[in-house]
Amino acid sequence: MIPTIDGDAPTDMFDSILVVTNGTDPGSRPAERAVALAETHDAELHALYVVDVAKDWDMAVERREAEGEAAVEFVANRGAERDVPVVKHFRYGRTHEEIVDYAAAHEVDLVVVPSTTRRGLSRMLAPTDLAERVIGRTDVPVLGIDVADATEHGSAEEAGDGANAPTVAD
Repeated sequence: MIPTIDGDAPTDMFDSILVVTNGTDPGSRPAERAVALAETHDAELHALYVVDVAKDWDMAVERREAEGEAAVEFVANRGAERDVPVVKHFRYGRTHEEIVDYAAAHEVDLVVVPSTTRRGLSRMLAPTDLAERVIGRTDVPVLGIDVADATEHGSAEEAGDGANAPTVAD
């Protein structure tokens, strides 16, 4: 949160927050952070899962649909624990394009996405991750939460809030 001059955190910075779930983050740091932000700012929270039809076909799509249902339910359950209502959405298409389109259509104030730090050969083969592709295509602020740390440590709680500070772009 950004402190104000009097030391209080603003509570009306965001009216609508979009968290993108990818079904692969074991600690679900992006979901946890988005729920906390929505609670702090009394914001509407949207959970979005996109089945990337450019990568997945037939049976893989069915598997992705099941992952997506579980992922948005995870966000909804976390929201319910903190009295944050969650609007669940599911889309098909190119992930970054669907996120940008959704954010514009629903006038969200912040997009929270999983982000990974890639090194070596993986960085050369795929030079941008999802957060970078979204940041480059929207005017909405994007909060990229590094999920590599959660994978290494098991969960967001074990990793701590200070580990791998999130990337914010607007």
